Amino acid sequence: EAHAVLAVARAPTGRDPARDEGVYRFGPFANVSEIVDTQFLPDFAQDGYLWLGVRNLNPSRVVSLFFHIEARANDAVLTTSDEADAERTAPTLSLRYFSDQAWKDLPAAGVIRDTTEQLSRPGLMTLAIPVDARGAPAPSTEELTWLQLAVTQPELYGRIFDLQCGAATATRVGGPPANAGSPILPPNAIIGLTPKQPNVILVGQTFTTENGRLAEDERQFQIRVSERLRHKQRAILPRDYESLILEKFPNIGDARCLTRKEANLYGAPRGQVVIVVAPLRAPGAASLEPRVPEYMLRDIGDYLLQKCPASVDAIVVRNPDYEPLRVSAWLDCEAGDRTAIMRQARDAIDRLIAPWRDDPNAPLPIGSGSVGLADVLGALTSVDRKLEVHGLSLVHFYRDAKPLTPRAVAASPFRRLRDTARPGFGNNQSTPWWPWSVLIPAADPQLQWLDRGDGIGELGVEVDFALAWNSQTFYKSPVQAGIGNLKIDADFLVEAGVGNLAIEDDFCVS
Repeated sequence: EAHAVLAVARAPTGRDPARDEGVYRFGPFANVSEIVDTQFLPDFAQDGYLWLGVRNLNPSRVVSLFFHIEARANDAVLTTSDEADAERTAPTLSLRYFSDQAWKDLPAAGVIRDTTEQLSRPGLMTLAIPVDARGAPAPSTEELTWLQLAVTQPELYGRIFDLQCGAATATRVGGPPANAGSPILPPNAIIGLTPKQPNVILVGQTFTTENGRLAEDERQFQIRVSERLRHKQRAILPRDYESLILEKFPNIGDARCLTRKEANLYGAPRGQVVIVVAPLRAPGAASLEPRVPEYMLRDIGDYLLQKCPASVDAIVVRNPDYEPLRVSAWLDCEAGDRTAIMRQARDAIDRLIAPWRDDPNAPLPIGSGSVGLADVLGALTSVDRKLEVHGLSLVHFYRDAKPLTPRAVAASPFRRLRDTARPGFGNNQSTPWWPWSVLIPAADPQLQWLDRGDGIGELGVEVDFALAWNSQTFYKSPVQAGIGNLKIDADFLVEAGVGNLAIEDDFCVS
């Protein structure tokens, strides 16, 4: 939508191109009378700019802004004792204000509070606007005070979902009793002040609360004190790292420190500790792949680096690697609502592979747990006692960071698959491939209704069918995973291009 109209002082003559042609440069303001530079195009010295116009600035000239930022996701963060490394990865944010048709840097004293850590996480930014900030005319001729936020390295920032003025923080002081309720409040749980204040018109809460804890009972208190007395705030053993994280960071629900043997599989040299963490899950709001935001991974690494011995010079804090497990089968049922049965079958598979999605108190099985063909068969037949399952197989997708062929060196990490339908598989159990992985159900299980009317054209003698249609003698063999039944961006991922992948090593063609 246009906010201004360009009025040309004279009509084109049609005879003099030098007078008829011109270049017009549009800026963010409607009424800047003079352009002080002579460059053809504006010089953007930084990678990204955000202009904020503040209306009705209060006499104290203090503005409090809440930034609801989608924290940038990252698989892993390396924290070292080298301060130069930390400086290279730190985001750089420049704050300026508009005065006399020019931008001026906001002095350091103008930043009263910044819990966003330079827009790298959700939080508050409280600014004191200098008195020489002159408003630039807005399209409605109402004068606004303009602020400019400029960033470099945009890959270090997340997306801004919402921006609110007049923000404040609240701390819960009268929580529920021990082991009751939830430490996390959903959005819009806070709706007003008690007692009400006439100068506050509206109170809103736009996102989930953070850093909440449930009150301890006597047993939990004794466990925490015993753990504290054992590790004495020092990280020596793997369980020490886990206890310190869970005690310090209430938003972390699961933590696992890899052993030295497991860290070698990860590729971590000696002196480097690898820790896998997962967020605390809210009731009814469990993510399909729970991930800890990057800023929290950095906070955990910085905290542990102060607690570990001198022999540890680097800490890797990472999210779990989620490995999809896809179920393939033909279903047959003599009677019943096929649509409802299919939906219940899919739900049963999801609950079997990832029970933690429905239970926020269930531990996330990082590097543990297994699912077998017998388990899946039991889950499917529990839906309906008359349900028959044929051609059951499991396809396990996992990342492999260690290519086995020279052609695949550039594809790191890339996907492999393990298929129980392939000859010589020899194991009907699927477990996480790596100690830092978690099994999850694939987004689209291949469950199909068996149409026994397909006839000879769909079946093979002594392979797919017998000479009777009795359920005791009927057999439908599993179908191997291949290009024909894999989906781009779901099951079959080509991250480095087919030219960098090797058949049978990097992807299977059945």
